Amino acid sequence: MKKLVLKTVAITLAAVLCLSLIVYGIIALSSPITLAKAYDGLGWYKPAVRYYENQYEKTQSNDDLFVLCTKVNEYTDSQRAVKYLGELIEKEDYLDYCEKVDKEQKDQEFTTENFIDGKYVVAVFSLRGMSKAITQAKKMIENGYDDYNPFFLLYTDANLNLTKEQLTALKSEISTLTITLPSSAERLRAVNDLANVKKLLESME
Repeated sequence: MKKLVLKTVAITLAAVLCLSLIVYGIIALSSPITLAKAYDGLGWYKPAVRYYENQYEKTQSNDDLFVLCTKVNEYTDSQRAVKYLGELIEKEDYLDYCEKVDKEQKDQEFTTENFIDGKYVVAVFSLRGMSKAITQAKKMIENGYDDYNPFFLLYTDANLNLTKEQLTALKSEISTLTITLPSSAERLRAVNDLANVKKLLESME
């Protein structure tokens, strides 16, 4: 009798487990965003980002790509960050999409374009180094050199822990911008950034 009960329990548990796996698989295929949000809520980065990635691959929508870009870690997952942030930035309607998000979000100190551009440059730095990051930052300021430009976000990001050599490279590039930027307002911002980088370098002496 006891063996029969144990056998019945084992069969029941196996059936429940099998059903659970089937349901999980159906959700993973039909609605990966559901699993992404669930893992995200638990703080499980890897499966969360994987399912955010699956969601975008499923829909190819700007909204899902934007969510993925906000979730991916530019420091520890820089290769994936460069891939998807770069994909968003290269879209023809990128600037229009950023403006749309800005209208939906209030009380922001910086624009959505600032956020995505800065995150992308940091990801490039994490993956490929300062030289490549500077090259990307120069491309991005073609839309304007504002207070939260990519150069500012590079030298103020405490997670990067820039070396003296890296700050010197930034100093050299920003110094050139104080002369070459098209408007006096932009050049003044570059002058302020240059002064801040010089202070950081002085603090290392």
